Amino acid sequence: MANSLLSINDLPQIPDIPHHPMGLTFPKRSFGEKKPVLRSFQAAWFKAWSFLHYDEGKDLSYYHICGKRFKERKMKSSTRADPVFVFVLGKMPLEPSKAHQLSECHREADEVVVSLPKSCSDIGEQLSEQYSKEKENNCVMLIKILSCLQLLARQGIPIRGDGDDSESNFIQLLKLSGQGDAKMDEWLKKMTDKYTSHDIQNELLKIMAQYVLRSIAVQIQDSRFVTVMIDETTDVCNQEQFTVVFRTVDDKLIVNEEFIGLYSMDSITADVLTAVIKDVMLRLNLAITKLRGQS
Repeated sequence: MANSLLSINDLPQIPDIPHHPMGLTFPKRSFGEKKPVLRSFQAAWFKAWSFLHYDEGKDLSYYHICGKRFKERKMKSSTRADPVFVFVLGKMPLEPSKAHQLSECHREADEVVVSLPKSCSDIGEQLSEQYSKEKENNCVMLIKILSCLQLLARQGIPIRGDGDDSESNFIQLLKLSGQGDAKMDEWLKKMTDKYTSHDIQNELLKIMAQYVLRSIAVQIQDSRFVTVMIDETTDVCNQEQFTVVFRTVDDKLIVNEEFIGLYSMDSITADVLTAVIKDVMLRLNLAITKLRGQS
């Protein structure tokens, strides 16, 4: 066994995980003066000591976390590394490992890399045990809110309904789904941060709509040919609205018509309508060569 100290310049760049060359023939060294013995590093040590890192260039083995922290100049306790050099033929490196574990170098590296991450969690969870429970409850409430919005949107039911917000279809559906659930009652009594505002509703509905639109786009992309149907109308605000519908036929010869959306326009000239159709097909990743009809 040989044991010495290394400077930072003696250590090469150390990867994020220990290097374990299993198929390497480790070089032998001569130990002893009166009765020299040739000994070499043993690959079997990697299985029992996964933290060992082997440097092929210098034929040295040492603790991975200690060497990496030392090479990155993050050691405060010592200016010189204390690697584990083990050349005990046929034996596990028990004594050298125990000796190194008692060193200041190893204790510091182990504390920073291993012990602290295991013992330390989110700062909010450290300050309050209630914080983690609150996060979990927020996730549960958000899923219920999403489910209610999804039902109203799927069935085409107005979210607000008649009257004030407290009597809206959305809030009443939340109360109905939370009957017997004290957490939901407590959630709805909150003044803020309950994900039920108009802006939050619109954002969640937009995310759902984009997901549905992507699903429709995938179905249209699988079709061999596509027909686009367009229509223009003027709303009560005298704003031009442009409707886009794609018509496809599947392998069972079933005709499908998919409404894509309404688009506001300042003009209804042919150039503008053509540009809108191209833009819609581009957003849906549809090849214009598949277009076989327009109405």
